[in-house]
Amino acid sequence: MIAIICNPVSGSAEKTRRVCEEAGRILSQRGLEHQVIYSDGPGRASALAAEAVGNGCDTVIAMGGDGTVSEIAGTLAGKEAAMAIIPTGTGNDYCKTLKIPPDPMKALDVFLNEPARATDAGVINGRVFVNEIGTGFDVDVLRRSEGLRKHMNGLLPYFLGVLSALIHYRTYRVTLKTDCGTESEEELTVFSVALGKIIGGGIPIAPKAIPYDGLFDVSGVRRIKKLKLPGRLLGLMKGKILDFPETFSLQANSVVFSSPGMFVNVDGEILEMEKAEVSILPGALRIHRPAGDGEA
Repeated sequence: MIAIICNPVSGSAEKTRRVCEEAGRILSQRGLEHQVIYSDGPGRASALAAEAVGNGCDTVIAMGGDGTVSEIAGTLAGKEAAMAIIPTGTGNDYCKTLKIPPDPMKALDVFLNEPARATDAGVINGRVFVNEIGTGFDVDVLRRSEGLRKHMNGLLPYFLGVLSALIHYRTYRVTLKTDCGTESEEELTVFSVALGKIIGGGIPIAPKAIPYDGLFDVSGVRRIKKLKLPGRLLGLMKGKILDFPETFSLQANSVVFSSPGMFVNVDGEILEMEKAEVSILPGALRIHRPAGDGEA
């Protein structure tokens, strides 16, 4: 039994409902028993996925954006039920790493033709995530643009958030400890713990991350002089973060970091926390996706 859990307000609401109906029609043509469940608010996809698995569903299709995917993954991590993704959100960053096509019907083909492959998940203070967590300048941009989105559409709120963050530029004193022996206190512009490569609708924050190697890609960009910041931001957009002289990077199974008054981006949701304890769950998810490098 397959459950399609659809976030009807992801991306274009009208288009998402059409995609959901078309996916259901194709599954029926294939003789695959399924049910369509519409999520009706933030946090509901997780509860609906738990209910579907409890009722005997062996596959849950997440139809929505990165938030819907993260919620459902949080329920399925460590369980036998498999997951598939049909992206209908705006960013769909996690799908870019998993090589799941942005076209919803081609993504459905991935589910129909690719096996469920073991994929890593992470836990931050008890909450599961699948793509990336981080703090610093990028989170400041998101916080500054959030309020603007109530009054503006498109990319304008984000660009104004970048401008505001540049004007009020600050660094963050981050205490860091990892299981591989790293223990330091750094003044950072950006800090990231990643399973996926992409955040923010296309920013390659961790260009070498592999979401099935059992390791986090951890990186930090130490203090950047304000005059150099625009150039570094352009380099970040081009996937050059690991080339910055201010950048350090490593791989780890567990990470603990803290900073006074810290806000952390957890798969696109901004949460306030003084301390973050992060650990990896190797192969905790079974996701229908194309094979990655080194996989059969």
